Amino acid sequence: MDKFSELKAAAMSATPGPWEWFTSNSMARLSSTPSGKDGDVLSAFRASDGVPCVSVSQRDMAFIAAANPAVVLALLAELEAKDEQNKLLMREIEHGKKLRVNMQNNADSLSERIAELERANQAQDDHINQQQDRIESLEKKNGDLGRSLGAAEKRLATPVRLPEKYNMKMAGDKSTKSMFYGHNSAINDSAKAIRAAGFTVEGGEQDGQTS
Repeated sequence: MDKFSELKAAAMSATPGPWEWFTSNSMARLSSTPSGKDGDVLSAFRASDGVPCVSVSQRDMAFIAAANPAVVLALLAELEAKDEQNKLLMREIEHGKKLRVNMQNNADSLSERIAELERANQAQDDHINQQQDRIESLEKKNGDLGRSLGAAEKRLATPVRLPEKYNMKMAGDKSTKSMFYGHNSAINDSAKAIRAAGFTVEGGEQDGQTS
């Protein structure tokens, strides 16, 4: 059994307190009077029931012996050490709480930053998708333009068929010659305009003459 347990057991077995000790001047009402020497100072005391006692029981003497100064000082030192340990533990707990708050704040900041990056990435993805749609639209339009251009080139490569011109040698009178000349002139003018537009002309050149 340790000293703390021994002292506790002795205190529980001793006469309940509080105890009051008396000087020799206050002991006249008792059957005997202490000598006043240092060794007699505890030979008379009053317990919690208020009844003065001249002699001390064996249990009380055991408690008095157990509660010697060395034991009391050792217990007080132990209590002081535990008190310091408790203070140190409380400081560590407070430090831990601050660390936990800081970690929580950092976690919140990190979560917010991650959310911002996710929103930025989503916006970037949306922009990329829009650009992809735009590229596909332009490619489709270019394809349509290419087909239209191919059709136009095909039409350009196809000669324009003009009516045949009259052979002026076949004209009889002056009126017929005039009519033949107007017809051939109109065909010649049409051929020039068509060639200027980039097309080729076919026909309309019976004899190459307008008169």
